[in-house]
Amino acid sequence: MGGLIIILSTLIPVLLLARLENVYILLLLVTLVWMGFIGWVDDYIKIFKKNKEGLQGKFKIIGQV
Repeated sequence: MGGLIIILSTLIPVLLLARLENVYILLLLVTLVWMGFIGWVDDYIKIFKKNKEGLQGKFKIIGQV
């Protein structure tokens, strides 16, 4: 839940105030959403699949690279 707050507190001001034609802003948005998705998948596996380990480390690293 804390990750969701951090993502939204970054995403909303960027979408409202930044120039979206800037390639670095687009890179920020894509990276932010992608890393948030990886975190969500990890939390989903931990909570709903009842697996304490969560997403395997190799898949986290591959996703982050």
